[in-house]
Amino acid sequence: MISKEKKKEYNKKLKELHKIKLSFEESKKKSKEKKRIGTNALGKTPGRLCKYCNEQKHFKEFRELQKGRGWKAQNGSARYPQCLVCERIAAAKRYRLNGIHQKYNGARTNAKKKGVPFEISKEYLIQLLANAPDKCPVFGTKFVINRYTAKNKENKGSFRDDSVSLDRIIPELGYVEGNLVIVSDLANRIKTNATPEQIIKVGEFYKKLLKKK
Repeated sequence: MISKEKKKEYNKKLKELHKIKLSFEESKKKSKEKKRIGTNALGKTPGRLCKYCNEQKHFKEFRELQKGRGWKAQNGSARYPQCLVCERIAAAKRYRLNGIHQKYNGARTNAKKKGVPFEISKEYLIQLLANAPDKCPVFGTKFVINRYTAKNKENKGSFRDDSVSLDRIIPELGYVEGNLVIVSDLANRIKTNATPEQIIKVGEFYKKLLKKK
């Protein structure tokens, strides 16, 4: 027969174990909730931890998906598992491994977005790039393999000015044979949809402004 003292001691230990169990379960519950909500250490930023850069980020820093894949953000939208910075860096790495594939798909996507024809083959693009000079025909700067840099959270990265870029000579004609030229990314950005006459006028205007300084 168990004595009263032993029984009392046993019950005390049982209560302590029960408290430990409750504390463990509560901690586990909070951990799951924190992971689900995706708050930072202060519990103020809705989002999640990017599995690639291992940084806590707001859900708006993850690309929104139209389909039901990805993780569910606090506003109910589906988001890509990689943050935008990591996604762009990964795209640049893929480009370095297979630049033709990336250029071709990028041009096709751009054509669809702008509503212009896309009638070139991958073989044509390969030939166009093979025959292109190793320097930008506009600025004479040497081409480099396109790469994406992201120094910190504030600087989300940028493409190099001397990267290889596929430009439409007459924008509205689209991506058709005879209407494409290889220039630097800087030259392409300056031109955008402007005509040569418009670009010259812009240049002359700013030259006059600089002379007055």
